Parts: sequence; C-alpha cells; structure tokens
Amino acid sequence: MGTRRTSEQVNQSIGSHLAAARRAGQCLVARDHNSRRTLDRWVKRGLLVSPASGCYEQPKLWHGLSAIDQSLCIMRSLQLKNPGLVFCGPSAAVAWGLYEPCGYIARPYAATPRCAHASSSRSLVRVCLPSGLDVEEVAGIRVTSLERTAFDAARMLGFRRGLGVCDRALALDGCSNDELLEGFRGMGRPRDREVALRCALNADGLSENGGESYARAVMLELGFATPLLQVPVADPMGEGQPYRLDYLWIPADLDAEKVLGGLAAGTLPAGGVAGCVAGELDGRAKTFDKQLTGDRDARDQLLAERRREARLTYYGLRVARFSFAEARDDAYLGRLLSSYGVPREPSS
Repeated sequence: MGTRRTSEQVNQSIGSHLAAARRAGQCLVARDHNSRRTLDRWVKRGLLVSPASGCYEQPKLWHGLSAIDQSLCIMRSLQLKNPGLVFCGPSAAVAWGLYEPCGYIARPYAATPRCAHASSSRSLVRVCLPSGLDVEEVAGIRVTSLERTAFDAARMLGFRRGLGVCDRALALDGCSNDELLEGFRGMGRPRDREVALRCALNADGLSENGGESYARAVMLELGFATPLLQVPVADPMGEGQPYRLDYLWIPADLDAEKVLGGLAAGTLPAGGVAGCVAGELDGRAKTFDKQLTGDRDARDQLLAERRREARLTYYGLRVARFSFAEARDDAYLGRLLSSYGVPREPSS
C-alpha cells in the first residue's frame, strides 16, 4: 500500500504542477535530474509529450493549441529556466504578433552578444547580435524591440515569409515604409540587410494575414506589378456592407483614382472597370471559420461567395481565385495571373 500511495502522490504532484504551469501559459519544466527522469517515463508511456527539451504537457492539451500558442508556451518555459534569455528573430516575431509559423518553433531563437561565444543547444538557437539592444516584455516574454525583431525575422526568414513580418510591423507601429527602411539601414552588415530592406520597401500594412503577404511576395518575385490591397467595392445592388478585394490591378490606361472612387461609391456603370483584375486568396477559413462568417451555415456562406463574385463581375472585374497551396506553386500562379491579364513590372 505504501508504494501505491507514493505513486499516487507523484501522480497528483505532477498533475498539480502541470495545471499551475498551464495557468501561467507555460509547459511543465523539469526542476532537476530526478524529476526529468520521472517525466520522461511519462512521455514513454504516452501520458505526456515533450515539445522542447525539458518541457512537458499532456498530449491532448498540447495538440489543441495553435502553433503560435505552442511557440509562446515554449519561450515562457525556457525563460523560466533561464530568466536572462532575450528572444529574437522569428521567435520574437511570434510574440509581437508579426509572424504566423506553420508549426511551433521547438528551438526558439535567443539573442547572444557577439562577445559571449555561446553556442546553440538542443533547446535554443543562439543568434549573435550587438550588445545593449533594447529589450521589451511582450506576452510575458523578453524580446528584442519591434523594429529589431522585424529586421532580424525578415533577414532570417527570406523575402516570401519576411514580407508578412514587415507588413504587420507597419500595421502595428503605424510607421511608413521610409521610416522602416531608415531603421533597417542602421542594423546588421550590408549583406544581412539586403533581404530585410527589400521586405521593408515592399511592405504594406493593409495586408490582412500572412497567407496574403506570402502570395504577394511570390507575385513580386515572378515579376508581376504590385497590387493594391483590401480595396473596398460597394455592392451594386446596395445591399449589406462593401466587399473588399484582396488584390487589385488597374491598367495604366485607366484613371486609378476614378476607378477606386467609383468602386467604393458604387457609382460605376456595368462593365465600368473592364480591364481591371482582382485577385482573391481562397481558404477554408473564409468559408468555415465562425469568427469570419458570423456562424452562418457553410452552404449559406458558399452561396454568399457566389453572389459576391457575380456582383464584382458586374463592374467588369476579372476575378482570379487561388488557394494558398496554389500560391506556393510558382509555375501555376504565374500561368493563372498571366491568363487573367495581370500586368508585369516593366523590364529594367
């Protein structure tokens, strides 16, 4: 009986510590070697998962979290083990709300002064950054400043994913492209700045999400003209709220100001913007996410989408629709946009 009671006490202790860690937005962190051995046994039995070295959570609860919440949880947990950590790059971008990772970041990026000679480990990717950087606390996590985070994340993620980081930085900070560019020019080495500067130059705070930003980056890399984003279009029947176009290209021979004003006011005649092309990034979220659809039945939402597209074509818009998977297929997206007549940037 004594052994059973001891086992029950251990189980209760682990359960209570898991609950306390969960309330703090953390994983359960092993305090010492013995507790880690015990928790690792639970992992082998399938009672826990260990998403990062020395960090533990119940499988159902862990897998129920979004990639963003999982990443935040791991950073808070590692910070508990090492309070001096300062997260940077893509990890700090998650904390700031600048980056939507496809999967959680199991080995977060942590800033290390160039003089420290600290190396990466199973738990952390060490990034050498200048000492004396501004440190802020966001979501209970110590991170580099918004501008520094955007710079490092953009240069580390590359143009296609980094553009979304800079889009979001403009939206959150309220700064202009020129201000973001000016800040980036004072950071890093010249070769490190190239991608970040390109992201800052092409950033647009109107982009609604990372998927739209990624697709736009592909368009730009394929040589298509920069689209206008989130363009309001009045329902020609005068019903409901205005529509918004993810992307819009206006031919050079049309008066852009007149086109935009007429679409917003609904004063254009049928076929009034013939030659303009709208781009729409499709996704299951737009149809099935109750926060976006107001809890409408999926069938009703599909009918509403068809009605929306029919009313957009009233104005003469050609609507090119594509999924995120299709946006990641360069050849397909290039053929699609070309077939709809999306203009390309003039050759230099």
